[in-house]
Amino acid sequence: MHLIALGHVVWDHLLLLDQYPAADSKNLALRGRECVGGPAARAALTAAALGAKVAFAGCLGDDASGARIRQAFVATGVDSAGVEICPGCVTPRAGIWVEARHGKRTVVLDRAGLPDYPVAALERLPWGPGWLLLDGKEPVALEAARRARAAGMSVLLDLGGPRADIAPLVAAADVLAVSKAFVMSEYPGLDLLQAAANLLEAGPRLAVITLGAGGMIVGERGAEPNWFPAWPAGKVVDTTGAGDVFHGALAWALLQGFPTRKALACAAVAGGLACRDLGGEVSALSAELLLREVDAATGLFGL
Repeated sequence: MHLIALGHVVWDHLLLLDQYPAADSKNLALRGRECVGGPAARAALTAAALGAKVAFAGCLGDDASGARIRQAFVATGVDSAGVEICPGCVTPRAGIWVEARHGKRTVVLDRAGLPDYPVAALERLPWGPGWLLLDGKEPVALEAARRARAAGMSVLLDLGGPRADIAPLVAAADVLAVSKAFVMSEYPGLDLLQAAANLLEAGPRLAVITLGAGGMIVGERGAEPNWFPAWPAGKVVDTTGAGDVFHGALAWALLQGFPTRKALACAAVAGGLACRDLGGEVSALSAELLLREVDAATGLFGL
């Protein structure tokens, strides 16, 4: 059993600031960090850190940032045979300001004109029993979901924001994790519990609406939608990448065959741990640490 993560990857440039700067001013950062970002890439690194066998599929430029991303994959054990190197292209980058007091951030993404992931590159991926994680950003995602089905894989779809013509991809997902922003766009004015029920009707067996520190709304076939708590992370440094870590840990837990509540608890704890440092750092994350924290919070999660 293994995970294939297909989607965007970005080289993040983060600066921690005492407060957001005024326009036309010069300011000193408290500290900074550069690291791998992007929904599918950060999820892949998380699942690999937890011990999963992971392959990543996405596009990179043939520049220094692309090389550093590939090095990060190698260091974490992520198979990058499915990475498409685009000659003469620049790897996407993001400038991120993080306000130290509350951990809130502002992200500016430069996609750099990178081409879409080619259908032909899907041939290089290790299709077989396991899970396919999609961030829905690549046009090839639906074809990837079809190939995953044919290979006996389940599909986890992460939708962080509104997408055009997303219904066929939602219908192809076994597990759907969406943001509140996505729900507000798709179902304006609808109660979140009813929105979870509507998402289930679209195809998946499990639908999760993530609410950050507010926990999540969970809908599962055969049960009424309900609220599931967030894990109290303590001092929040930065929420960047926390959702991506959540999805990576959820994919890992699904690979382990955990029951739904335990899988969601693993995701919630991992997402919380990611908030303790800049950029959703997962280098110190391990299955042992994660399960220890989950076991300590059994009362909170009702396990």
